[in-house]
Amino acid sequence: MFKRQGVRVVMLTGDNTPTAAVSTIDVRAELSSADKARIVTELKTLGRLRPSPPESSVSLPWSPPQALN
Repeated sequence: MFKRQGVRVVMLTGDNTPTAAVSTIDVRAELSSADKARIVTELKTLGRLRPSPPESSVSLPWSPPQALN
């Protein structure tokens, strides 16, 4: 959507390169609530999702992108 609108997304960070590589994200769109719940469960099982403080959004530790089956 951003690209079609001519918007360039840039992340500026003081983190080192491997940490900043989190910008290589896994995007999934048009998911049902059940699909999202299933993916969150899979990410937790794989150890790629950790609880976040109640006042913030979901926090993901950095790890290389992996395909989910």
